[in-house]
Amino acid sequence: MASAGVRRLSPPARKPVLHFDLDWPAGAREQLARYLSLPDARLKTVAGWRGMAYSQHPAYLALRERIYDGLQMAGMAVQ
Repeated sequence: MASAGVRRLSPPARKPVLHFDLDWPAGAREQLARYLSLPDARLKTVAGWRGMAYSQHPAYLALRERIYDGLQMAGMAVQ
């Protein structure tokens, strides 16, 4: 049974691990400052990030809203 061999060789499924940033919001502000200091960083406002949405699917848009909120909380300019 080839499929049994494949199952035996496959690693067990891993549960997702949540990452908690204990330095929030200071760590986020630091990371944003690093990003904004990069010469190739083209998106410097939340409005720029909003213009980059690639889908109108409700789940995607809900996730994007959380990203925009996080960018604002980290100190990114809205306009």
